Amino acid sequence: SDRPIGTFLSGGLDSSVIAAFIKKFHLENGMKTNLNTFSVGLEGSPDLAYANIVAKHIDSTHHHVEITTEDCLGAIEDVVYATETFDVTTIRASTPMYLLSKYISEKTDDVVIYSGEGSDEVTQGYLYFKKQPNSREGALESQRLMEQLYEFDVLRVDRTTASHGLEIREPFLDKAFIQHYYNLPANIKCPRNGIEKYHLRKAIEVTYPGLLPDEILWRQKEAFSDGVSSFKKKSWVDELKDHAESVISDEQFEEERKQFEPMPMFKDALYLRRVYNYYYGEIQPPLISKYWIP
Repeated sequence: SDRPIGTFLSGGLDSSVIAAFIKKFHLENGMKTNLNTFSVGLEGSPDLAYANIVAKHIDSTHHHVEITTEDCLGAIEDVVYATETFDVTTIRASTPMYLLSKYISEKTDDVVIYSGEGSDEVTQGYLYFKKQPNSREGALESQRLMEQLYEFDVLRVDRTTASHGLEIREPFLDKAFIQHYYNLPANIKCPRNGIEKYHLRKAIEVTYPGLLPDEILWRQKEAFSDGVSSFKKKSWVDELKDHAESVISDEQFEEERKQFEPMPMFKDALYLRRVYNYYYGEIQPPLISKYWIP
């Protein structure tokens, strides 16, 4: 490429694996341009801390982007408009990614950005997979999540990056990789020893020793909106809830939420639905087939 390649780096397993493999490819092929890695979070967030560990380990040109709660709240309307969704979980996770994409567009020459979407769905990476009644049910749930990716995680990364002129690449959604993983026996794909994505982690540990530090390779899954939150202050999740609480009274909530289907269960959901309806009006049936509920 005439321009440097970049990759999102949260310090979680998926983005770290991708960054490490791209850097490995650069070194093996004598490429002179260094890999740009990008992390985002509030001051003191775990993602920023772990991303720094990975960046030092692979020797990338790292961009450590700290944002504030005010930045996030100020971007909410733009994020809802860009993503065309009112799903609370999607908007919460989209906001830091939107701000990071804006930084990349304004501050660097990067256009092609790699990301780790799809891994949790394909490799059963969400923590609740540990509670699956049996491996067959786990495999079916993985397939269900894959079929809905376009409504949630892929929607998030596609819209937040494209709105700033970036092109996203998602290696874990490569057809050959998905087909290979789906063809594995169900009891191999499911969590083992209380560890999600055990098979993927072990395969990397055995095949590419030293590719990542153990504290990264075996780091437990963390939701993006949790990972960008601060160790020191209130979480981004709670900040959004508090903001909704400040602009919607209890009386307004009880009356207004009855107008919508699905009916918002909490004030942050109603707040985001208000913003969505401002731009897109009331669409029936809703664009979201499943609604994430805490």
